[in-house]
Amino acid sequence: MSITLNVSAFLLDGRPENDDRRLMQTNIAAYQADIESAQASLRNVLVGDFRESATVEAGSLARILTHVENIQRAIAESPACHDNAAKRLGDFADITLRMESRFPKWAEKFSAASKSLRAASVRLRDSARVADEATPAA
Repeated sequence: MSITLNVSAFLLDGRPENDDRRLMQTNIAAYQADIESAQASLRNVLVGDFRESATVEAGSLARILTHVENIQRAIAESPACHDNAAKRLGDFADITLRMESRFPKWAEKFSAASKSLRAASVRLRDSARVADEATPAA
């Protein structure tokens, strides 16, 4: 019998703690994908003539992108920071949404970035809530 089969049997044996672990791994993969999508959306705004046309705002977006990259690393290392990370991602979604109305030429790109950031924020907040509910009270 291979190790893979034993691991699979262990993870699929139906014990509640294994269901929680599987759910948490699924949530991690989902919000990591959301964050990667948000990063790609921000990069998409920064390519092309936006960077040259709106230098101040492009600088702000570049800093937001750096923050999002740091958030991704932080949440991978510590579930304790998920609530704060979710709030920050939500704040960035609001900022990009405001930029959408100020720069109609790039509104579609800003809208995509805002939606991606909001999706990452909501999923991360939800995963933090699920983790809090799964943690027994001391």
